[in-house]
Order: sequence, then C-alpha cells, then structure tokens
Amino acid sequence: LRPLKFGEMALFSTGDAVAGIKDYAIGTFLLLYLTAVCGLPGSLAGLALFVSLVIDAFFDPFIGYLSDSARTRLGRRHPFMLVAMVPLAIAFTMLFAVPRMGSDLGLFLYAAGMLVCVRIAHSTFTLPFIALGAEISRDYKERSLLGAFRSFFNICGYVVGVVLAFSVFLRGPNRLSHDAYIGFGLPCPLVALAAVLICPFGTLGLRNRMHVVASHDRPSLGRFFLEVRDVVRNRSFRILFLTILIFFVAQGVAGGLGLHITTYFWRLPDAVIQTAQMAVAFGLATGIFVAGFVLQKFEKQQVSVAALGLFTLLQALPISLRLMGLLPLEGEGLHTLIYIVSVLTGWAVTCVGIAFGAMMADTADEHEWIYGTRREGLYFAGLTFSAKAAVGLGIFAGGVALDLTGFTR
Repeated sequence: LRPLKFGEMALFSTGDAVAGIKDYAIGTFLLLYLTAVCGLPGSLAGLALFVSLVIDAFFDPFIGYLSDSARTRLGRRHPFMLVAMVPLAIAFTMLFAVPRMGSDLGLFLYAAGMLVCVRIAHSTFTLPFIALGAEISRDYKERSLLGAFRSFFNICGYVVGVVLAFSVFLRGPNRLSHDAYIGFGLPCPLVALAAVLICPFGTLGLRNRMHVVASHDRPSLGRFFLEVRDVVRNRSFRILFLTILIFFVAQGVAGGLGLHITTYFWRLPDAVIQTAQMAVAFGLATGIFVAGFVLQKFEKQQVSVAALGLFTLLQALPISLRLMGLLPLEGEGLHTLIYIVSVLTGWAVTCVGIAFGAMMADTADEHEWIYGTRREGLYFAGLTFSAKAAVGLGIFAGGVALDLTGFTR
C-alpha cells in the first residue's frame, strides 16, 4: 500500500477524540458525582462502574468478531461506527442527569444502566475504529505514526473535557452541584458526536485499503468460539493481555479516586487542579514527540516496559513520600512538583498507548500468518476486554475503600 497522506491520517484519527472526552468525564468525575453529589454509597457507586465495565468487556469480543466478519457495501467497519452515534450521545447525556431518588437501589440501577449503554455504544464505535487503523496501515513504522495522530486527537478530547469542567460548568462549589453536572453532560456528547461523524465519513475513501471478507467466512456462534480459541493461543497476544489486565487493576483504583485525592488528600485549590490536569494534557501532547524519538531508538516492547515502570512510579511515589513524612513541600513547591509529575505521567501514557496499539496491530498480522485470516477486531477486543475488566475491578475497590475509610464530603 502507498503511504497514508497527512489528511487521511488526521481524518481517521479524529475518532479517538471520542475516547478522550468520554474517558475524562467518566474517569474523573463520575465517582465523585455519584458519591458526593447524588449521595450513593461508595461501594454501590464502585459496583455500578465495575458491573458496567464487566458487561461491556464481555460484549467486546462479539462486537470485534462481528466487525471482522461483516460484508456490506460500506465495508466491515464503517456500519458499526455509524450505528453507534445516536445511542452514545443520548446515553452520555443521561448519565450525568441522574434523577433525584430516595432509594440507593434506584440510584444504583440507573447509574449502572446508563453506564452499560454508554460503554456498549462506545465499544460499537471504537473497536471497528481501532481495527480499521490496523487495516489502512500495514507498515511497521507507519503504524506508530498513526498511533501518534490518534494520541493527538485523544488529547484534544481530553482538553475539551478539562475546559468544559473547570472553566465553564464545574468551577469551585459547582463541582458539588447536581444541576451543574446536567449542564456538563450536554456539550460533551456533542463533541463526541462530531468526531463520530467526521471519522467514518472521512475515511470512506480508504475502503480499498481494507481486507475483503471471504464468502465462506460468515459469522456463527461456533465459529466465534473457534476464533477466540485461536486468538488466545497466540503467545504475543497473551503477553499483551495479561500486562494490561494487571496494570489496569491498579490504575482503576488510582483513576477512580484521582479527584478525591487532589481535593481531600492534597487539598489543592481549583486553579491548581485544573492546571495539573492541563499539565497532563501538555505531557500527552509533547509525549507524541517523545514517543516518536524513543521508538526510533528502541523496540516497542522496550519502550512499553520503561513507560509502564515510570508511570507506576509517578503514581505511587509522591503520596508514599507524604505518608512517610518525607515530602514536606506545601504551597508553590508542592504545586510545582505535582505539575512536573503530571507532565511526566502524560509522557509515559502516550508512549505506552502508541507502542501497545502498534504491537497489537503487529500481533494481528502474526495471526494472519499463522491461521490465514484477519482478526483485528477480535485482537483489539481482547485488549479492551482485559483493560475494562481490570479498571472495573479497580474502581470497585476504590469505592469500597471510600466506605472503609468513612469518607464524607
């Protein structure tokens, strides 16, 4: 295949803005919203996030398999991406408009139900989207470049979420206002909807670069389980799967409690919290160039291991030092340290994301070499399955921790 043009990579990569704003809004605010604003106990709030992620994770392989096997005039990826548009926007809006209820069970069922709808709709878009990237680019180095483009638009979605939250809807005391979250839940899905529209329509002209599904390769339940078996037998896939599974259990806890930590542990003012989150965005953006440099010098596996180690250290070290009394910094000194950690965290996340995505695409090529079929959707579904299940377990543990520590706002 000829090299992808700049505009083609940009149009395709707009789809990652959906994950950027969705993951930021849910990962940063939802646990705080459900516990501190809606009054749901931390255990039930964490359970709602856990249940929705686990249900979605089990849907992912089916979505990936159907996407791999679809035969339509629009190709095998685009129909799924287009179908997901409206359900994703509606469910996202309703998620941050939890009605006032007198029952914890009612709150739990509503939150869990809306989360399931958001996550399955997003999976219906993002799994074919990621698999499409593995098809339109088959060059080892170009895939890393395409990952950099995707990271850029993911950051754009993240930054839009930060601005909408801290500069418009959730400033200061509004962060604990029920009505403010309703306002926050309206523009976020509109941004996601714009990305969902631009990406599939902008890449229709690249359908000639996609693999054609063989006429005998029709989806069936029996064939699905055989395909999953073949994917699991791939040693490269198992290594990536288990790495993500272990890593994201810890990150589910850290991510779910992130806003609690900055607000109640570090006691940072709103301006500092917003600046720290923008510092993460700056780190994510500049991390594209860092990743480009290190991936030219080292193998993807080496970059992933180093970045995962750095990310883990940055998450644990400042809090551990403070708890041991070895971090006496306060005021501007503490704020500066948090900004530096935020930038370095962004670098690590970008390097991991670009390297892991490119490695999974390479692993899908390995599957074709072994079995003679293309299964990008199933491979990326396996990756997201492990991440979602692990994050769900981690968030649930974080919610339980809030109850065990007697958290009250």
